[in-house]
Amino acid sequence: MNSFPGYTSQYVSNIHTVSLMARTTLKRRGTFYAGYNITRDTGDGRSVQNLGLTNTAAAYLAGLNTFPMSYQAPQARLSIKITEKMRWNGGWEFYRYNQKFAYFAYQPYYRAQTGYTSISWAF
Repeated sequence: MNSFPGYTSQYVSNIHTVSLMARTTLKRRGTFYAGYNITRDTGDGRSVQNLGLTNTAAAYLAGLNTFPMSYQAPQARLSIKITEKMRWNGGWEFYRYNQKFAYFAYQPYYRAQTGYTSISWAF
């Protein structure tokens, strides 16, 4: 905690993260990979953004000083050997991000499903 005359700053981190991953080989021809990531930050535990501050600048900045959020991303990938030096890869990931406090009355909430495919070549 840093203190300056009339001001106090406190930095609180409540980040909780879990990652589960699994990988298996499929009959020497391929590899399957699956995983799940969850991250949550509870911020500093405030239930309201401005803490009842009457100073306009302080009330605005109070909301910028805490970042409660959650993030989740399950994913899967399959890699199949085409030749000794070439592989086909295909994968999928679901992405979800949510933030509890709003900036200018906007609460960010993003989600997407992304798929990809590629060919890798070793030399």
